[in-house]
This record gives sequence, structure tokens and C-alpha cells, in this order.
Amino acid sequence: MPLNMLDDIPILDAPEGESLAFQNMIDAFRQFSGPAHLAGKTIISSECGAVSGAPYTQTLGDLLWSVNRGLSGGVSTHVLHGYAYSGSYANTTWPSYTTFTYMYTDMWNPNQPAWQHMKDSIDYIARNQYISQIGKPKIDVAFYQHSSPWITSVQYDNDNLETLGYTYEYLSSGSLESPNATVMDGVLAPTGPAYKALIFSNRTSLTAGAATRIERFAAAGLPIIFIGASDFASIGSNAGETENVTATIKKVMQNGRKNVQTIDSAEQLPQVLAAVGVLPSVYFSTKTARWFTFWRRTDDMDYVFVYNDAENNQASDVSFAVDESAIPFNLDAWTGRMTPVIQYTAYISRIKIPITLKSNETTIIGFSRSNVTSLPAEIPRFHVTNSTGAIAGFTYRNSSVVAQLTGPASITLSNGVSKNFTTCPPPASNLSSWNISIQDWHATSNRFSMETAVTYHDYTNKTLAPWSKLSTALADVSGIGTYTTTFSFPSASQNTRLGAILHLGPVTNTVRAWVNGVRLAPIDLSNAVADITGLVTEGKSNELRVEVTTTLFNRVKADRDFVRSAGDMADSANGGYYAKTGRQEYGLLGPVFVEWIVLEEVL
Repeated sequence: MPLNMLDDIPILDAPEGESLAFQNMIDAFRQFSGPAHLAGKTIISSECGAVSGAPYTQTLGDLLWSVNRGLSGGVSTHVLHGYAYSGSYANTTWPSYTTFTYMYTDMWNPNQPAWQHMKDSIDYIARNQYISQIGKPKIDVAFYQHSSPWITSVQYDNDNLETLGYTYEYLSSGSLESPNATVMDGVLAPTGPAYKALIFSNRTSLTAGAATRIERFAAAGLPIIFIGASDFASIGSNAGETENVTATIKKVMQNGRKNVQTIDSAEQLPQVLAAVGVLPSVYFSTKTARWFTFWRRTDDMDYVFVYNDAENNQASDVSFAVDESAIPFNLDAWTGRMTPVIQYTAYISRIKIPITLKSNETTIIGFSRSNVTSLPAEIPRFHVTNSTGAIAGFTYRNSSVVAQLTGPASITLSNGVSKNFTTCPPPASNLSSWNISIQDWHATSNRFSMETAVTYHDYTNKTLAPWSKLSTALADVSGIGTYTTTFSFPSASQNTRLGAILHLGPVTNTVRAWVNGVRLAPIDLSNAVADITGLVTEGKSNELRVEVTTTLFNRVKADRDFVRSAGDMADSANGGYYAKTGRQEYGLLGPVFVEWIVLEEVL
């Protein structure tokens, strides 16, 4: 339909898009969330997780990738696609009634092995969404957009703002004419998203009312930047409007105000923004590729979500535009824990924190104002300002900062004290021999029952490998694998305190783990590492149990000639997807090892 989506979003109480139609495109979510943020909407929803192809193929990592991209584009509520009906249905076999004739992911229900672990990921989503809904959003700049009819596409097709840390979204003529579009102290919508600049990137169609607003914005000091084309015309239908729009914008562009700039190319945009005093609220020192953030501000805290969307691991010294007296905290969306950031450097109006993220990993940094009556968690008297050498991390327990060292290191504290450590922990314990029990999930003898039957396959003293390579009997198996092994606590020199970090390797779907019978806190699927220092015991054999789940793809692929939903065969409407697509690799793939660390008290 010939509608400009951006104009219509503020009409709705809870606007909703979807990851499928938006193609999981962060820029498309920005176009959706901009007018909603300006209108003060808290709930910006997305039907999330649908992918064309076939159900029972989607992993939890795939689903969380879609969620993380939505969060990065301003989505605050994700409605997960699937699980339409769980009971028996006419001409429908196990695993369940499957909507859209086996053409889209996914059917999240108890017949999915991952359902056993689903709470871990749902809690992760919920905590991130909580942060995305509290307070007010803060966005660096706004781009103008008019698309009628709206189509899914990248509007600003350049990464030169993203790599520096700038956040941006899109506004339409309707947005600029709204009551919330006011300028104070050179900021657009200061009590809302607080855009520090308005940018026109070869978009020249707007209403006469919007043109008048732009003239007022320029006079009020809002930085306005025009890129490329400048032949503005009206999108209204009244006689003379085009001439009025052209004349008004020409007047804005030629007024000579320093806050209004015209440039030929988007490549010049970062330099021009800096020249008019518009800097990113989050700055990446290393120009990271495909890192995204969102910022929410409450009365006593600032919260910043950071996401690595790249396929590789990356590290950067990240600067945040907060008062230098602010106190930073780590918020772990997987566990719900809130702990003080131990290493950071405070500058005038900025705090710099070193951050390393795996592919598809996120973190949340919270900044508490120093004048609040109570802090959200205990903080150390001093913090680390610089560190070099082999440092795995820092912890803060019982009023002490402890460095986790894998070798020699040097540390400088905020009180000016420097400390040098010459440590040599024992080598890592590589866990190479496992007892493995595989639950094979499949239909009962009555294929039209929705009950799941389970057959067990047990193996002893096996090395880690995909299930298909453990045994030919597992080639078509989907389900749950339980892996058990033991390891010893190494000897160390006198007065040396040892800690332990468990590395589980890549996760193919979901994972949980237990050490000496104690279940570990939920494990980040993108970075399956856990501190197990308090759970391992010296002088005895320590037991590790790991549980992994799979999708149902391999089982449905094997049974495709029998599996049906409402009479439609699994491969009938999707072009034979199951027959043509190779099996997925399942299991705990490793390497799995325990990294031994030396614990040194810093203060």
C-alpha cells in the first residue's frame, strides 16, 4: 500500500514489526523504532524468529541472534514465532501440529529437546528487554526518511557511523511535525531520544509543515546536515506546496548558520558531525566492525547494551559519555548478577572500559550517578586503571579485588599504586575421555500421538566428536546428550591460591553443566565459559557433567516420508528441504578444558 510506515507508527499503542519481513535488518528496525521512540512508546514489538526454509532447524543461538539484532535496532519486546498448538490434531503426526505446512521456523514446544533448557535463554531475553524498556532512550542522531510505499531496505548504506559508535534511527515528516519534536539547547526531543543532529541523506521529499519545522529547528541551534541532493519538493497535494518547500529548505541551507552544513558525500559525515560538536555517546577506539549499542537513562542510572554482530571476536576500549564520577557496573543478562566494573579509566565527561566480545555476545554496562543515596551493589575503594600481561579477569568478593592470572602481569590502581606479579599456574586440564549417554527423541509406535518416546544410547571412554561420528546408529538421532568426566586439582607451590575456569567450546544448541553435583549458573551460548573456582576441591577427583540439546531436524529429516501436519507431508510445500539439506552436527564438540589460574589479591 502507498503508505509511509514511519508516519503511522505513533498511532498504535504497541507497534509491532517482524524479523521475517524486516529480514533481521538492524537498519529496518531503526526505521520502525525512531517514530515510536519520539512518540514515547515503551513497547516496540517484533514477531521474532521466523525464517523461511523448514521448522526444527533453528538453534537457540540462531534465535538469540535475531533477538540481539532487534534489540540493537530499538525493539523492546520479542514475541517468539511458533508453538501454535500442542495437542493432537487431525492427520498430524509427532512432533506436533506445525504451522505454515513446514515452511518456516520454529515450533517451540515440549517436544523440542531445547525446551528443557529454554528458561535460560528466555530469562536472558527478558533481562535485556527490561533494560530496553526502562527510562528513556538516548540516540545520537536522526536521519530523515520518506518511503511510500515502505519497503525493507538499508537507508544509510555506510558503516562509517557505526564503526565509531554513533547510534541513529529514522524520522519522517509526520515525526518532525509531532508535538514531541521540539528543540532545546540544540537538541531535538530533549526529554525523549535527545537527538543531537538531524541528517538528510539524499531524501528530498517532505511536507510543507515539516519544512517549516526544520526552519525552526535550525534557528534553535539543532545541527542539520544535508548530504547530496538538495532539490527538495513537497509530498503534499495542495497547489504551491512544492515551491514553498523548496524555498523554505533553500533558505535553511543558505542562511549561513554554523549548525547547518551541506556535504557532497556520506564519507564526510563523521568529520562534519565532529566539527559541529556532535560526538557519539559510545565511542569505539578501534573502529570495531558491526558492534551496536542502545542507551537507556533513568533518574539514577544510565544503561548501555553492547552487541558484537560480527562473525569474529573483537576487543575495544569503549568510551561512554557519562560524568567522570559515575560508577560503572556489569549487568549479566544470563545470570542476573550485577557486579562493579573493576578496570576503567575516568576522564572529563567520559569513562573508558576495555570490552571483549565473542561473536553474537552482548554485555550491559550500568552507570550509577555518584550522588545517589544508595548504590545497586558494593564497590571497591579503588579500581584498576591499567593492566598488562596475562590477566583472565578480575573479581570482587568480600571487599577484596582479586586478579585472575594466567601468567606474569602488572596492574595500576586508581590510587596510583602499581603491582607486579610473576606467577606460573599449572597447565590446563584437557578433558579428553567421557562417558556419554544420548537420549534419542522420536515418535511412539503410534505416530499420531504427540507423546515423545526416548531410546538411550550409552558409550564409555569416548573422545568428543559429533554424534554422527560417535556411532552410525546416531546419524538420524535428535535429543539430549549427557557427558560425564572427572579431573584432578593440580598441585601448586606453597602460598599459591588456584582458581579454575571451565571452557566448554562451541555450543551447537543449548548447554548446562554441573561440577561436583552443583549446577552452574546459566551459560552464555556465545561464550561458554564459567568460573568454577568455588566448586572444585583439592585432593579429590572432581566430576564434570555437561548436558546438551539438539534441534529435531535430523529426526524429522529421517522420518520425512511419515511426518505430516494437517495432512501436509513435511517436504511437500518447502521444495523438499529435508531431503536436500544435509544433517546438522550435534553434541558437545569441544575442546573442553579447565584453565587453572592464580588468584592474587590486588587490594
